[in-house]
Amino acid sequence: MELSDYHSSLSFGIGVALGAIPMVTPRRWIRYIGWPLASIAIFFIGIGIRGWLRRPALAVTLSESQRQMLGLPEPAEPITDKEVYQGLYEKGFVIWISARFFVLGSDNTYWHSFRDYYPTNDPQWFTRSSLRSRFQQCGDDRLPIGGLAKAMSGPQKQYYAWLGCLKSPNSASITSEGVVVQKFQNGYVIEGVLDPPQSAYRQRIVLLNDSGWTSELIDKGGQYSVPAPH
Repeated sequence: MELSDYHSSLSFGIGVALGAIPMVTPRRWIRYIGWPLASIAIFFIGIGIRGWLRRPALAVTLSESQRQMLGLPEPAEPITDKEVYQGLYEKGFVIWISARFFVLGSDNTYWHSFRDYYPTNDPQWFTRSSLRSRFQQCGDDRLPIGGLAKAMSGPQKQYYAWLGCLKSPNSASITSEGVVVQKFQNGYVIEGVLDPPQSAYRQRIVLLNDSGWTSELIDKGGQYSVPAPH
């Protein structure tokens, strides 16, 4: 288990404090307590440094305030499937990345993540005629597709059917590069998804446990970017 910043700092501080005691201790006592205190001080300092060194590297670019809200990062998992699905639906935004769905409510107060344990290649979830029979209200051009269509029709459809149909015929796309996802103590960060799905603009999405989600436009280096007029 990784040490938190607080525990690492606390251990380091205890070590430094213990190491300073001999400096204010009468000389006649040093020979009795000097080496034991030094050993204990080195032990605590070592724990603190080890905690800092073992902290996973950030795969995304965050502001200091975002880091504080998210807490410590977990090791970034490599993207197992280069195709990332993005769909803007009537009531939310959906991202599929590395066999995991992220479902974001359009009011920014709700998000949900769930593992797609059995990614589907079944033609019924990709064939327009089959999807049309299940989602008649979506017409021909705003149909959900693939694993999301399967989830919206399965035993737990009440959790996903609220998304409705695609917002418009061109509000879904697949990108194959430039997307990074990293889990944190208090949520997730997804960086590089297109905003909107068919545009050239990318965004960073910060998902906080119990606190909704936010997004901001970024450039290729992950920094905030003001889009040019269009």
